[in-house]
Amino acid sequence: MEDPKTTIAAAPTGLALPARVVVTFKAGMMFALANIICVVIAVLAYTHVHRAVNTIDVTGSAEKQIVSNLIIWQATVAAQSPQLKTAYDQLSAAMTATKAFLIKGGIPAARLKLDAITINKHYQRDAKGHKTDIVSSYSLSQDITVTSHDVRHVARIGRRVTDLIQQGIQVSAAPPQYIYTKLADLKISMLAAATQDARTRAGQIAANSHAKLGKIVYARMGVLQINPVYSTSVSSEGNDDTTSYRKSIMAVVHAQFRLR
Repeated sequence: MEDPKTTIAAAPTGLALPARVVVTFKAGMMFALANIICVVIAVLAYTHVHRAVNTIDVTGSAEKQIVSNLIIWQATVAAQSPQLKTAYDQLSAAMTATKAFLIKGGIPAARLKLDAITINKHYQRDAKGHKTDIVSSYSLSQDITVTSHDVRHVARIGRRVTDLIQQGIQVSAAPPQYIYTKLADLKISMLAAATQDARTRAGQIAANSHAKLGKIVYARMGVLQINPVYSTSVSSEGNDDTTSYRKSIMAVVHAQFRLR
């Protein structure tokens, strides 16, 4: 007789864990991960605070008086007549006299620059005051400009140009422009002086806090303030005075230093 068939169940390949054990394991992993994240955040926060405490921000400044080394002086000569040619002839004669006056005063002819002539027409008005198409007169004007490094001499001659009015010449002078042309070179030394002032201020603050001043982290130069002497005017865009012969220039530096 044949043996009866026997069915043998295959042994399980893996061990199944109870559901409660799986949940507990996952919760533990999440808790551990949360602890790690908290530690990282705490370290970063400490590092940020530590760095913030170990730096100091200060503002330094430097001021220097300068004298303008370039002048731009301008005058306008004018003439008027019912006839255009007559007005032109009068203007030409007046400009010739003005140029002669300046050259006689010691200003080289090469420093004189004439602009184009401006012509304005004046029209008659009717009985009701309305403008007509009939030209009543012509006004002609021409600018003459002097650019020179002989600042004080040109300014002195320029103040006397109105003497030409006694000769029947219509001339008017604008206030001269006083300019300092060596700002590019001066900025370097002013930056160094302002940075040194910032270091001195930072050192005093550090000493009062019982700390030692370290190396500079960065320095940023602000806008220049160029004003007449004794003026305290300040502008966010910077001042650039051209009305005064003697000026005061102030440079500002924003700097950060390390503390030890």
